[in-house]
Amino acid sequence: VRAGQGFDPLSREGGLVLNNLLLTVILGIVLIGTLYPIAAQAMGEQLSVGPPFFNKTTGPIALILVAAMAAGP
Repeated sequence: VRAGQGFDPLSREGGLVLNNLLLTVILGIVLIGTLYPIAAQAMGEQLSVGPPFFNKTTGPIALILVAAMAAGP
């Protein structure tokens, strides 16, 4: 592949991009779930985000990530 021409989405590079995107989505969910209670507390509202939130939101994405990693090789 020459520089600037892109890549095939069903190639090894496409798998790496998919894995990176899924990991970035999980990172964003964890970041928001961690910082949202702090921001809410600063505005006077007390709330808590616990393991059930993270399990419900990141679990399905993690399963897709595992399936993508298994299909990669």
